[in-house]
Amino acid sequence: MGFVFTDEKGQSQISSEIVSNWIFRKAFEDVIIGLTLSLIQAYTLLEIKERSQRSTAIPFESAEAIQNEIDKIGIQARKLPFPALIDNIESHISDTLFFKEEIISINQIRNCLVHKNGIVQNAQMSLKYIDSKVSVKTADSVVELTKEVKDQNIPIQGMSFEEIRRENNFRAGDKVQISSDMFKAITYTCIRFVHEMIRNLPIPEDQKTSLIQPMMATLVIK
Repeated sequence: MGFVFTDEKGQSQISSEIVSNWIFRKAFEDVIIGLTLSLIQAYTLLEIKERSQRSTAIPFESAEAIQNEIDKIGIQARKLPFPALIDNIESHISDTLFFKEEIISINQIRNCLVHKNGIVQNAQMSLKYIDSKVSVKTADSVVELTKEVKDQNIPIQGMSFEEIRRENNFRAGDKVQISSDMFKAITYTCIRFVHEMIRNLPIPEDQKTSLIQPMMATLVIK
C-alpha cells in the first residue's frame, strides 16, 4: 500500500519528491548539529588544556572556577562559524584533520538545502564524501557484499574493506538531490571525521577507545 501526503489541512496532495527533500534537509540539519557539538567539545578541551598550561601557578582554584571557564569557552565556540571551529582545532593539534574537505562540502550542501531550498546559487558547488565498500570472496568470485548477497547465505572464504572518495558537482540553478545511499555514505563520512578527530585529542588512549568504540559499532555493513 502506498502513501499519500497532504498539507496540514488535508486538502492538497504533496509530491513524494518534496517530502523526500524535506526529510533529507532535516537529516542534514541533525548531522551538522551533531558535528558542531562534537567540534565545540573538542575546541573546549583543547582551549582549557592550553589555558591551564599558560602559568606555572595553579590555573583554577576550584571545580566551580573550571566550570565557569568551560562555560566561557563554550560561548566563544558557539559564536564561531563551522569552518572556523575546524581551523581552530587544527591550530591546536598542529595537524590537518582527516576528511576536512569532505566535511566542509557537506556543510555547504546543508546550507544550500536549508537556506536555498536546495537550489545552487554559486557558480559551482561540490558534495564530497567517503563511501564504504565491503567485498567478499566466494568459491567462484569476489563480489560486493550487498543485502541481496547476504540473503543468499553464500559461504564466504574472505572479506575486504575499501573506502572510496566520491564527488557530486552542481552548477548554478541545479537542485541538490540526495538519495538514501548517498546519505548513508555522508553519515559514514561524518562518523569517520569525528573518529579521526578524537584520535588527535590530548586524552588518554583508553578514553579515546571508549569514545571511538560506539562509533565503530555504527559503521555496519550496508
